[in-house]
Amino acid sequence: MKVIYFSPHLDDAIFSCGGIIAQQIKNGFTVEVWSIFTADPPAENLTPFAKLLHRRWGKQGSPYQQRREEDQAACRFLGVKSIHFGFEDCIYRRYASNNSPVIRKTGDLFKPVREPEQELEASIWQVIKNRITPDDQVVLPLGAGGHLDHTLVNHIGCKLENQKRFYADFPYSGKLGSIEELNLPGGASGTNFVLSSDEIRLWQQAAGNYQSQISSFWKSTEILFSEIVRYASSPIGSTLWVFPDCG
Repeated sequence: MKVIYFSPHLDDAIFSCGGIIAQQIKNGFTVEVWSIFTADPPAENLTPFAKLLHRRWGKQGSPYQQRREEDQAACRFLGVKSIHFGFEDCIYRRYASNNSPVIRKTGDLFKPVREPEQELEASIWQVIKNRITPDDQVVLPLGAGGHLDHTLVNHIGCKLENQKRFYADFPYSGKLGSIEELNLPGGASGTNFVLSSDEIRLWQQAAGNYQSQISSFWKSTEILFSEIVRYASSPIGSTLWVFPDCG
């Protein structure tokens, strides 16, 4: 069986599910990570917020080249095929009606868009439909935290007729104190993966490849590693969910 993890950005699937993926690979599954928003930034008219993130990521020139290389290294480490779809991250996108930025500040990342990005959604859907087969099992982000790119990928993936499971979006989900805070649909059921210490270690080392992103969430790689250990033993971490109306 092939299992496809939908990763909105170049780190989400591994940050959230690295231990589960390591276990699935050990058990003989073929695993792929499909990252959606992976394109280089536009050459001009970057917003001050996008420039701020570029400085934080610590890369001159094209930061997304570094991010793609980090993702390839992380997936290669786990024995996973990585596929980059080449759509623009929301920090670069603009509304078609007036060319204003979708994202101006951090808070905008977690608010519904002012205008539906229908053309973008249709383009992503077409690429997915052209690549996926009916037998593929897909694992989608829940959209925990409300990041608009995560929510968009969840919405698109739910339209697939394939067997579907859902993962909580770490690190956003790592801040939650209970499963109830995930606001899961009625009838949701979870499968918890009991991870060995070796699988957790593989998760840590794979996640550690995303060096440009660590400073956005953690003060050091060591803190990331300790958070993964804590998250793996939580009721939310190392769990995939199925919903009656989207399975």
